[in-house]
Amino acid sequence: MNRLYALFFIGCLSLSGLVFSFWSEPAQPTGSRTLVDFAGRTVHLKSEQPKRIISLSPSNTEILYALELGDRLMAVSEYSDYPPEAKQKPRIGGFQSPDIEQIISLHPDIVFAGSLHTRAVAALTAAGVPVAVVEPKTMQEVLDAVKLVGVITGEQDVSERVTVNLAAQLQTIRDLVSKQPKQRVFLEVWDEPFMTIGAKSYLSDIVAQAGGINVAGDKPTDYMTSDFEYLYSLDPDIYIAVNHIGLGRTLKMSNHPWMQNLRAVKTGQVHYVPDDILSRPGPRSFEGLVVLAKILHPEIMKSWAN
Repeated sequence: MNRLYALFFIGCLSLSGLVFSFWSEPAQPTGSRTLVDFAGRTVHLKSEQPKRIISLSPSNTEILYALELGDRLMAVSEYSDYPPEAKQKPRIGGFQSPDIEQIISLHPDIVFAGSLHTRAVAALTAAGVPVAVVEPKTMQEVLDAVKLVGVITGEQDVSERVTVNLAAQLQTIRDLVSKQPKQRVFLEVWDEPFMTIGAKSYLSDIVAQAGGINVAGDKPTDYMTSDFEYLYSLDPDIYIAVNHIGLGRTLKMSNHPWMQNLRAVKTGQVHYVPDDILSRPGPRSFEGLVVLAKILHPEIMKSWAN
């Protein structure tokens, strides 16, 4: 998910599955623990309840706040802007270029990183700073990520409560849209260059969970460039553009003269969705799921409480 920030934002997409592989080994007498993160790395923690936490990505920042850990969050990276309290936290550099020396000087008990923070993870690990890579690739893995963060921070009860609520919402929407015709969706994530999502994108999974089909889902990649010829060959039922509110930018390709004969444009099925509820794999992704489900299946979603 945070891959989208690296590409386009200059640093700005069953509860019994993966999560159980994250449970730590029994605590040693000293309180130290060992667990495995999303990158398959072994993470050594010196405390059962880390007090000094740093987040290198907006999605992980949002997970931490969802687990009521804002008071333990020492610093965050650029674009960590939700909830509003996150804006007040000290910054440790951009998403792609966190300040390693500054992070080390803060003596964190744990740093939460994403899959694109390879260099930062290596440097911090070499300096003896515990780092956990948390990078969900599907909505189910978001639930796993919330549980993992709960295990790391010693807040399993809170994370269990959060994941139960989110899982119930996910299952309810699955049930509502399961018998509806699948809508063919093209999702524009950037306009210069013109880009969409392939099968490996986190956003492709959200489209699927909302009862849609990613028309570029046969491409084995996450994000990819597109052109008008390719778009017209797909001719989607629904066209969704990601609005980059944090950058003060609205994508404009849907208004291009060459787009006017596209099925979705002619039928008025062009929609704009805020990037922060789609592009950050965290608790608010489930808000994005509801928004997409309402776009794809407005009739069946009429009963959904706003």
